[in-house]
Amino acid sequence: MSDTDPGVTIKMPGNFVYGQVPPDRKPAPTGPPAPLGPLAAFVGDFVGNGFNLIFRPDNTVTPTPLPIPVTSDNILELNLTSENLSFARNLGSVPNRGTTPQGDIFLNGVP
Repeated sequence: MSDTDPGVTIKMPGNFVYGQVPPDRKPAPTGPPAPLGPLAAFVGDFVGNGFNLIFRPDNTVTPTPLPIPVTSDNILELNLTSENLSFARNLGSVPNRGTTPQGDIFLNGVP
């Protein structure tokens, strides 16, 4: 390995600012926040079993050992999980950067 610095630089415009959305950028919407829909049922703590699956490639350089031989170069991995989820109170209006042609918008958030 080399100990030299590659000298990578990033050019930023002079008015670039990193941080929270300025409060004068766009006022938060007035009135009650939009309904959370199905997310409204997620309140408190949940503990239980879950399931996920991952479709991934397999290759000869780093093969996945399997109990029976497989001739495919892809593997569907199935996993049983144990889940601990906590949902806090609604965050209210959360600023979200829009993309052209949509401007910045506010979303509801649930941590």
